[in-house]
Amino acid sequence: MAEPQAVLLKPASLIPPADKSTVVRVSTESSVTSNTLMERGYPKYMPQLDGLRAVAVAAVLVAHWENRFPTVMGMGIGQLGVGLFFVLSGFLITSQLWELGEGTVKTKCSNLWRFWVRRVLRIFPLYYLTVIAGTLFSISGVVEHFGWHLSYLSNVLAWRQGSLESLKSSQHFWSLAVEEQFYLLWPLLVLFLPRRHTLILIVCGIAVAPAWRSGLFVTNSVRFSQLPATLDYLGGGAALAVAAKLRPLAWVSSALALVMCASLTGCILFWGRES
Repeated sequence: MAEPQAVLLKPASLIPPADKSTVVRVSTESSVTSNTLMERGYPKYMPQLDGLRAVAVAAVLVAHWENRFPTVMGMGIGQLGVGLFFVLSGFLITSQLWELGEGTVKTKCSNLWRFWVRRVLRIFPLYYLTVIAGTLFSISGVVEHFGWHLSYLSNVLAWRQGSLESLKSSQHFWSLAVEEQFYLLWPLLVLFLPRRHTLILIVCGIAVAPAWRSGLFVTNSVRFSQLPATLDYLGGGAALAVAAKLRPLAWVSSALALVMCASLTGCILFWGRES
C-alpha cells in the first residue's frame, strides 16, 4: 500500500501577488456586458426628461381643449408643445446614434438594424393598434385614409390635399409621421457620414427649416407639417446631443449652443410670418 504524499503548504508571504492588470481586466470585462447597451448608444434612463415630456403633453392637450391662450410670435401653445417633442426626439435619437457610428461598415449596418428594430418594437404596436381601432370604429379621417396612416405618410396626404382639416379626426397623425420619417432617414446620415459632415447637416437643417415655413421654398398652406419644416427643432435637439458628446471640446459645444439658440429665435420669427 502506497504511503500518502505530504502536501506542502506555502506561507502566504511566499505566494506571488496577482497581476493587478489582470484583476482590473477581469472586473472590467464582467461589467461590460451589463453596460454595453448603455455605452454603445443606449444611455441610461433620464428621468429629468419626463418633466419636459409632461410639459409638452400638457401644452398639446390644453391646445385641443381650449385654444384661447395668447400666442408667442405667432406660435400657439400647441405648436410649442409639438416643437418641444421634436427637440426631445432630436436629442435622444442623436445621443443613441452618435456612438453607434463607430467601427466598420458591417458594424454600422448591424447597429442600424438594431436601432430600427428597437424603434419598431417601441412605436409600432400602439400606433397600429390605434389606427386599426379607429378603422374598426369608423372614426372619420382614419377609415378614409387608412393606407396613408399605415405607411406613416399622413403629413404627405395633408400636403397633397392642401389642408390638415381634410384628415378630420386624424389630424394629429402628421407629427407622428414626421417623427417616423426622421427615425428612418437620420440614422443613415449619422452612422455612415463622417462626423464633420453630420455637424454641417445639423447646421444646414436648422437654417433651412425657418425659411421653409416662411414660404421661401414652397407656398403650400400646410408646409409646416412636413419634415423639412421641423428640422430646426430636431436639429436643435441633435446639436445639444453632439455638444454633450464633444464636451471636452468646449469651443465646439459653445458654437453648437450658440447656433441652436440663434436658430430657434429665427424660427419663431419666421413662423410668425405664416399667419
